[in-house]
Amino acid sequence: MRIINWCLKKFRYYVVFSKEAMFIFGLIFVHSFVENALVNILITHLSGVWDVPKSAKVVNLQEGTSAVLQILFAIASDAYQGRFKMVVFSTISYIIGLVLFWNAARNRNAKIPTFYLGLVLITLAKATKEVSLKAFLDDQFMANNIPATEKDKERQHSRSNVWWRSTSILDALAAVFVSISLDLFSMISAIAMVVAYLWFWLGAKFYECNRPTGSAISDVLFVIKTAVLKRNILYATIIKGRIGIGMTFSVICCIFAWKNAVHWLYLVNTYTQPSIHTDIFSLTPQFIFLGIMKGLSEGGLQSFFRSQVSESLKNYGPPFGECVIGIGKFLSVIFILIFSSWFGQDIDSSRLDNYYAMLTLLSFVNFLIYWLVAYWHGYDQFSPEVYCEPLIEGAQDSIGPLVLPSFSDQTSNNLRYVSVSTRRTQSLSDKMPNNPSYFSVFRRRTLSFPGPACPRTPNRLDDAYVQEKEELLHIKIFDYEHRDVL
Repeated sequence: MRIINWCLKKFRYYVVFSKEAMFIFGLIFVHSFVENALVNILITHLSGVWDVPKSAKVVNLQEGTSAVLQILFAIASDAYQGRFKMVVFSTISYIIGLVLFWNAARNRNAKIPTFYLGLVLITLAKATKEVSLKAFLDDQFMANNIPATEKDKERQHSRSNVWWRSTSILDALAAVFVSISLDLFSMISAIAMVVAYLWFWLGAKFYECNRPTGSAISDVLFVIKTAVLKRNILYATIIKGRIGIGMTFSVICCIFAWKNAVHWLYLVNTYTQPSIHTDIFSLTPQFIFLGIMKGLSEGGLQSFFRSQVSESLKNYGPPFGECVIGIGKFLSVIFILIFSSWFGQDIDSSRLDNYYAMLTLLSFVNFLIYWLVAYWHGYDQFSPEVYCEPLIEGAQDSIGPLVLPSFSDQTSNNLRYVSVSTRRTQSLSDKMPNNPSYFSVFRRRTLSFPGPACPRTPNRLDDAYVQEKEELLHIKIFDYEHRDVL
């Protein structure tokens, strides 16, 4: 009985009916279905018409462009057009692109320009959908029950995720059973997209549409400035670990891909029909590790971005992660051009074993570079804040600063100088020129040691520590010379 009550409680927490979501549901399903059954496996359709190098270059350019454009469309959605208009633009682009695909697939030799135009529209549609459709669904749940606390906000996001993920699971299962020609699939998908689009418009009067906030150029500059100024930020260990473990699995994934390529090349050289002597499940470990790598690395990358920016910019985490991955897609095109001799007309005549061996080596080198950068890139940790009582009754006043690390700002050099006797921070920035902006100093009365009451233990950034000691010495001298002012 207790288990049933727990299940009912979770069900009421996560599942809620929304009339707005009912009208958006069809659009989410069709968009995701087209991506899973066409866009994400586009190379499968192209490799049957073109050779392997051309197919790989076109697909990588398409995916890289779509990923990089997400940053621009995210800014346009929030600052200028609004999410509703971006959803409409994405759907119309998908419909026109699918119609052009259908037209090009009917006559593959004479319709190459038509295919490329359709590919451009689908690329724009995918980039727009990624940054607008899910956010638009979130807006509807937020509008129905305006969250008063962070807990309420988290609940509304969880309820939105239930609708989104359940739809994604349904269309992923549906895409598995689709095995038809490109022209027929494009025609059916275009018709389904039109029906879902009309159904979406029926609920237009119920939607809550966010208003554009104006130019976001200053926000973009803020992100760049933050990335520069927070070079030595104290990052959470879990973020570093997630990305690092994900990169470890990327090396393992490349190793399995190399082994499968070597085995396939052996079958090609041994048998006239190698496909009947191989097992499709031999690819399972490769794709399992690929999925783990994507989940850990992409999630860690987004967490890294969110740790760098203010609350208002944290929604740009997914587009930022996709933009970084898109740059990697463009690099893949360069490697295909450099090692073009390894690729033949089809997989059987290609040396994919050499290509995967090269990817394994690059992944391992990238893995080592990441850990070196992660180790030296500002992961200094201070001791917790300690209250130091007076130690020994002494003879004179001193100005020994009590160094207290501030973890709230997550900055390795954010130090506060406080009074041991009163526990109150006092600032004399107006009396002390050249006083660093991140601390204030005052003369405190102790019953003393002749030195700092609570000295700081130097970390591995020795140069920074020596510089701080020199600054403190100058401050002591200044305090001694201006004792009357203090």
